[in-house]
Amino acid sequence: MSPTPSPSVRDALVEALVPGVALRGPQASAQAWRDFAAAAPLHLRVGWWAATLVLGVVWPLALSGRRLAHLSPAAREVVLRRAAALPGLAALVEVARVCVCLVALDDDALRAARP
Repeated sequence: MSPTPSPSVRDALVEALVPGVALRGPQASAQAWRDFAAAAPLHLRVGWWAATLVLGVVWPLALSGRRLAHLSPAAREVVLRRAAALPGLAALVEVARVCVCLVALDDDALRAARP
């Protein structure tokens, strides 16, 4: 199990959960996620991995035949909204949000991009 998903899946999920965060540079994002993978407890890393696999790949494929990274921003939001409405997937949406928030708190570039 890789502790980090592919950058395209990760970034699509982050952008869908918190629109506008893709404004930061890709290098800052990659380093922030490497830091998260190194510092987060195992259960949080597993939760992030499961959330990105299901919400970034499996669920969008089931709904649209395409991965989250290959959908428009509006379609990504719809996919996550539908996931959040289902009890089993809603928990994964929340795990993903928690992980994004933890990374955002530790990412200088992300904090600087916020209004």
